[in-house]
Amino acid sequence: MQSQARSAQTVADRAQENARSLQVQSRQAAGDASQARLNLATQDSATQVQSQLGDLKAQISEVLTSDTLSTTPTVAATPVINSSGQATGTLVNVTA
Repeated sequence: MQSQARSAQTVADRAQENARSLQVQSRQAAGDASQARLNLATQDSATQVQSQLGDLKAQISEVLTSDTLSTTPTVAATPVINSSGQATGTLVNVTA
């Protein structure tokens, strides 16, 4: 009877050790899954930023190559005459 009890105890001890091992493996798997989700979220964010930068680059390129910059009229500088009749500089339009 005692040998059966010892044998049963040995089997129970092994089962408990296996349970502990499975628990450790489960925690490791959960950590790996969490890291994988974080990596996917990071990759998605990087893809979105890359897309937005591409759109911004296209917009900048469009502005730089448009003819609106070259067709802007230029205004000749008007000298400012002081009370002594001397030209002191140019009048700048300060109207906002």
